[in-house]
Formats: sequence, structure tokens, C-alpha cells
Amino acid sequence: MSFLFLLMTRTKTVKYALPRILKSRKRDLFPHNTFWYRLENLDEKRTCWFLCEEHMQKYLDRYKPNCKLYCYTGKDRKDD
Repeated sequence: MSFLFLLMTRTKTVKYALPRILKSRKRDLFPHNTFWYRLENLDEKRTCWFLCEEHMQKYLDRYKPNCKLYCYTGKDRKDD
């Protein structure tokens, strides 16, 4: 009986599926020099910028928004 209780209480963390990241060369969408990932939250009308995909994945796992994702691919991008 205790084994059945353990099976029922064990939870599994599920990662939120990363939507397709759109490529953008519009510099005005990315006002910060090092934040190359942009997320537009369509539910709350909020815009977020991220340094890398891992930070964006944390946000998606936590809030699970309906969103659009962009990555800056312009010539003046410098990966440090």
C-alpha cells in the first residue's frame, strides 16, 4: 500500500516546448547590445529580452506564456 502511495505522489517536471524561434535583422527590436533573444508575451502584452536560450527556457517553464520568439541575426552581433 505504501508503494502505491509513492507512485501517486511522485511528480514529474515537464519542460515547456520551445516554440520556433524566428530570425530577425531589425535592430530596433533589440535595443540592448547583448540581449539577442526577444520574447513577446501575447497574453500580457509584455516584451522580454534574454542573453541565451537557457534563460528563455527558464521563463517559458515558469510562466508558460502564449508568445512569439525572435533571435537577432544582424551583422553587428558580437558573441562574447
